[in-house]
Amino acid sequence: MELPQEFIDDVLDLGEDDDVQFIDLAYLLKEDTGEEANLVERTVDSAIILMDRGYLYPGDIVDNMFHRWKAPREEIIERFRQGQQEVMRGEGQFNFGDICWFHTSSYSGPGEAS
Repeated sequence: MELPQEFIDDVLDLGEDDDVQFIDLAYLLKEDTGEEANLVERTVDSAIILMDRGYLYPGDIVDNMFHRWKAPREEIIERFRQGQQEVMRGEGQFNFGDICWFHTSSYSGPGEAS
């Protein structure tokens, strides 16, 4: 899957001072590609690519603090795919907080929990 540079730039811009979610990635992907077909699957694929390129770091928000996942890549991808299946069994679109949260390589907001 080829990611438009505009999409990558938009994700990094959004992530400079805020946490990013799958719902944000889906919105930006739809806006930057103009395509809605298979949006949930394409969004998860995009997140994996961005993670592999070092742009996204998945984690959870607990007590208003970001806690980065320490799991191996394969386990993270499995969690993404399980979440993708849950989204598709539900409304078929991402909602606030689905699957995980992300910090980006451009993030400069408050620190994350250790």
